[in-house]
Amino acid sequence: MNPDSFSDRLRTLREAAGINQSELARMAGLSRQAISKIENGEREPGWNTVLLLASALGVEVTAFVPPSADGLATSLPSDPELARAAGKRK
Repeated sequence: MNPDSFSDRLRTLREAAGINQSELARMAGLSRQAISKIENGEREPGWNTVLLLASALGVEVTAFVPPSADGLATSLPSDPELARAAGKRK
C-alpha cells in the first residue's frame, strides 16, 4: 500500500465517505469495474475521470495529490485548461 498513490488515496476517500465501489460508481457515472481497476492500480484515470470522482466524493481534485514534505499539496500542472476545469469544481 502506497498512501501517495492515486489508487490508495481514492480508496481512502471513498471509505471515509462511507460508500462502497458501486455507490461511488453510480455517483460518478462510471462502472463499478472501473472504480475497482483504479483502486487496484490496474488503470490510471484520465483527467475527466478525476473530475468526476472528485465531484462524486465532494472533494477538490487536490485531495488526490500527495502532500509534499512541507505538508502542502504538490502543485498540479500549470496547463490553463486544467486550471479552468479545476476551478469549475469549487
